[in-house]
Amino acid sequence: ITTERTPSGVTVSAHEPSSGWFDWFGFGWHRVRFTVQVPSDYPVDVRTSGGDLTVRDVSASVRGATSGGGVEAENITGTVDLHTSGGSVDAQHLTGPARLSTSGGNVHVVDSTGNLDLRTSGGDIRMRNDDGQVRAVTSGGDIRAQLRSNQGITLKTDGGDITLLLPQDMHASIEARSSGGGITSDFPLST
Repeated sequence: ITTERTPSGVTVSAHEPSSGWFDWFGFGWHRVRFTVQVPSDYPVDVRTSGGDLTVRDVSASVRGATSGGGVEAENITGTVDLHTSGGSVDAQHLTGPARLSTSGGNVHVVDSTGNLDLRTSGGDIRMRNDDGQVRAVTSGGDIRAQLRSNQGITLKTDGGDITLLLPQDMHASIEARSSGGGITSDFPLST
């Protein structure tokens, strides 16, 4: 494990030297967990090749990526950009703009007030009690969005259902299309 002070902050790196043939057969594997605490207003950029990422209680920008684990974000007031190639994304209490994406899992966001850009290639997207502009795209799952307001909503799926829940007194223009299913609305439509 090495730490290095850089012009942009501190870099913490961990590398395990190769054990030769033992690595080929899985004998050299170790499980490691890192907990890094920083001041709440400290920008965070976290990357790992094979584990989960959890970021909490940050009042600055958060960036992160993992190749093989889940992502959790909670109580963040700065800009958020998090990606995983092989897990789910769970977030709550985001007050800044957030871009959350996964190549192989679900995306779940609760109680956020910033603009959301949510993407998954192979899972469902769920939003509850969110307020802000929303863009959610999935290639193979369902989308369920329960939103507090209409700041601009774009929901798209290539292979699932979309359910949008809005307050009863909401005013909006709606453009809805389906290639292979029906469209229903509990709101009275004027056109």
